[in-house]
Amino acid sequence: MESINLGAVLFGILLLLWLAYALPRTASRRDVMGRARAADDAEMTPRRGTSPRPSTPAALPPR
Repeated sequence: MESINLGAVLFGILLLLWLAYALPRTASRRDVMGRARAADDAEMTPRRGTSPRPSTPAALPPR
């Protein structure tokens, strides 16, 4: 009868535990970044009736 490699089994369990930990955290970070990006895009789009503000000093008119 062949014996089971305990090191490989433990490594597999460790890998599964890490995936169970890391994937939800990555998904939540993506969700937060998506919301931040959407808020940033909404902030950057000019509203009707308003002139866009210059965002950098280089865009300001010379004195």
